Amino acid sequence: MKIVLAAGKVTSAMPWTRPAALTVALSARLAPAPGGGGPGGDGMVHHYHARAGRVAHPACRPPGLAEHGLSRPAPAPAPVYTKAPMMAAYSWTGCYIGGNIGGASARQNANEATLLAATVLTAPGSVTYSTSGVIGGAHAGCNVEGTYGVARGWVFGIEGDWSATKLSATQNAPNLFPNGTPIGFGSITFMETTKSLASVRGRAGVAVVPNVLLYATMGVVWNHTDYTGLHTYAPCPTCSAAAFNSNNFGWVAGGGLEWAIGNSNWIARAEGLYYKVSGASPYGTEAAIAQTTTTWYWNDLGIVVGRVGLSYKFGY
Repeated sequence: MKIVLAAGKVTSAMPWTRPAALTVALSARLAPAPGGGGPGGDGMVHHYHARAGRVAHPACRPPGLAEHGLSRPAPAPAPVYTKAPMMAAYSWTGCYIGGNIGGASARQNANEATLLAATVLTAPGSVTYSTSGVIGGAHAGCNVEGTYGVARGWVFGIEGDWSATKLSATQNAPNLFPNGTPIGFGSITFMETTKSLASVRGRAGVAVVPNVLLYATMGVVWNHTDYTGLHTYAPCPTCSAAAFNSNNFGWVAGGGLEWAIGNSNWIARAEGLYYKVSGASPYGTEAAIAQTTTTWYWNDLGIVVGRVGLSYKFGY
């Protein structure tokens, strides 16, 4: 075998600059094998030329990934960006139940007059009294928002409630003859105790933010109030007594603010209500003569209530 390696002119290797054209000629002449042909027997001289940075013949290429049985890894997939899901706005639509507690203040006028059948005729007596106490109870109702033709942000509903309380008051009026002279004995006593209130009300409001509702309310109210009157113009039984248990109707109006805590089904509220309920007008009987001798009249009862409450709304 005879191998001839000829190299062209090469520029200085140090320091390195862009080289001139580099030609490498490789001649390999393989002596003919006996019988001719085959490797080294073709009598041919193979020349391989290369310039800097380029191999002219595949045989001069450096082994690549394919020669090693490897393949180029697939490119990493591009990241996929998705929008975070938007939280649905709170809806007031649904029914709820809850409890409340607060304070109440009542005010009422009352008067009394003796009739001609009375043993002693006296001047009319009148009083104005007020009282206050704790009130608490339960409520339930339903609201709609953004459905049944109601625009989003507007809330309409209906609510019923029942409250227990003890608003008691006692007032005395002087015992006078018709000419204003004191009788010198006894008095005219007015007693009143409101024990419960119940109402059915419509509600209308606006969601100032999705989970805060500002509303007004109005409806009818029913109350249970006990009235007692006692006119002692002489020692009993020469006295006139009246007692009446009133279950009257009236009206109620007010407003409040509700907050769905953390957009949950629990709703806190603060509410103010004004009740106006019909009074009572019983007659008094004088036991000594078994006759009706006095007439009593309690004017309309006014009650102001301020309370807080907590409700649970079914559904979302």
